[in-house]
Amino acid sequence: TPYRNQLEQRKDMAEKEEITAMIKRGGKKERNALWNLYEQIQKQDFKEENKAPFLEKIYAKIKKMDEEKIEQLCPSIVTLSFPGLVLAAAILLCGALELFLALGIPKTARTYLNCLEPVDQRHLAPLAAGSLLLCAGGVLLPGWGTLAIAAAVAGAASALGLIFFARLLRQGAEPRALPLLPAMVFSVLFVLVVYLPEESNPVLERYYLPVLAASMAACAFYQLAGLACREGRLRWFVFFGNLAVPLCLAAMADCAEDWGRMLSFFGFALVLTVFLLTRRDTLLPEPEPEEEKNEEKGPGSAAQTQG
Repeated sequence: TPYRNQLEQRKDMAEKEEITAMIKRGGKKERNALWNLYEQIQKQDFKEENKAPFLEKIYAKIKKMDEEKIEQLCPSIVTLSFPGLVLAAAILLCGALELFLALGIPKTARTYLNCLEPVDQRHLAPLAAGSLLLCAGGVLLPGWGTLAIAAAVAGAASALGLIFFARLLRQGAEPRALPLLPAMVFSVLFVLVVYLPEESNPVLERYYLPVLAASMAACAFYQLAGLACREGRLRWFVFFGNLAVPLCLAAMADCAEDWGRMLSFFGFALVLTVFLLTRRDTLLPEPEPEEEKNEEKGPGSAAQTQG
């Protein structure tokens, strides 16, 4: 009847006015407040056709706020800065070029002195400076947790180990892996120091460079220690080392407020540069192991040797 229709119209108008009043009373522009208002209106005993337009507008506003926040946290590749794109492209290009050049180096395991020259007088000053930078960087890393203390101890041990290793080489002694182990351990701990605070960061652009630089340095020290015990590969030491040096220098720009990281990156770059400069132009022939010599001589010769 006309009377019932008029009542329904007035009821609809009253519900819409009440919803409008609820929105005005809310007056909130924060996302959580808007979502609470959305749920509050949805729970009210209003007609769906009266609630729907208001709920759609509130939901659209919340969605727009979420999209803007996501874009701020995770910018697309199109919105990245031009220097950032150039740096990423340069890293990929240098990595591909270094890999191509590294594949031309023999892949067999080699001893240290057959592929690297002993440290001479020219290399002592930069090697000592790099060692002290690693020590200072490890001590100045922020925090007093277990990882920070372990990194500080490993950084100090790295300086002593590298200086002792250079002394062994200058004395003509056989290189040993033990003095290089502290530097290898420190490089691994440094990767954790750089990565763990950023593990939940969704924006790769903000931390990929320091993590990549620390990882390359850790791989380079691993191969360097391997060369001292005939377990490393020269091609991979050259590959990781040549990438680690420029990456560490570039990562220093992201650590201007953190002296520990900045000095550590500079120390890694300096120390690895010294060892890369000692690479021989021509690899020396590898000596045959004693077991192979005895097999070539035969059982009789081996028995005579023992006698």
